[in-house]
Order: sequence, then structure tokens, then C-alpha cells
Amino acid sequence: MMALLAPLVAYVADEARGLVRRRASIAAGYAVAGLGGLGLVIVGLVSLHRFASGLWGPYGGDLTLAGVMVAVILAGWLYARAQARKPAPEAAGGAMAAAAAAAPAAVGLMRGGRAGLAAAAIAILAGVLAGRAAKK
Repeated sequence: MMALLAPLVAYVADEARGLVRRRASIAAGYAVAGLGGLGLVIVGLVSLHRFASGLWGPYGGDLTLAGVMVAVILAGWLYARAQARKPAPEAAGGAMAAAAAAAPAAVGLMRGGRAGLAAAAIAILAGVLAGRAAKK
């Protein structure tokens, strides 16, 4: 009976590994871009402070930089508040989620002999197909 489920388990494991690998690659790309952006912001703020200090003295440069920071904090707070008011998007299905949802029904159907085993296989297949359809 487990030999019948082995291809499904291997398929789900391959899907999970591929999903994790893809998410890790995306996260690494965003991390590199974020660090580059942080460096750019630091250089820009130092340049702004030097420019403002040259025009209005050291205290004028400090106050200019403080004003920029207050504007950034306010903009971030307003953005977060607007995002919090939006309804959360529904999660996408996926083949793994559908197969996992069909698994308990499949195990229950397996107790019914050959007909139950066939029904279990059909339930798992339907779950995988429904998940693939939900992905598109």
C-alpha cells in the first residue's frame, strides 16, 4: 500500500524542495538589493549633511538631516497604516496544499478494500489536479 503512495510522496517532496529553493533565491536577491540601497541611502545622507552644513553651519546640517528622518518616519508610518487597512489577500492553492487536503479523505477511503484504494487514488489525483488548476 505504501508503494502506491511513494510516487506521490516523492512528487510532493520535489515540489517542496523546488519551492524552498526558489524562495531562498528570491530572498537572497532582495537582500543584496536591500544592502545596496542601504549603502546608497547612507552616502546620500552624509552628502546632504555636508551640503547643508556648508550652507547653514553644523547645526543647520543636523536639523536638515533630522527633518529628512522625520519625513521618512512619517511616510513609513502612513504607508504601514494604509496597508493595515487593506484586506489580506487570499492564499494561492497549489498542488501540495490540495494533495494534503485530499490525503485524510484518501486514507479513510483506503480502508474499504480495492474499491477504497481506487477511490483514494482518485481523491489524491483530484487534489493534485485541483491544486495545479488553482496555481494558474
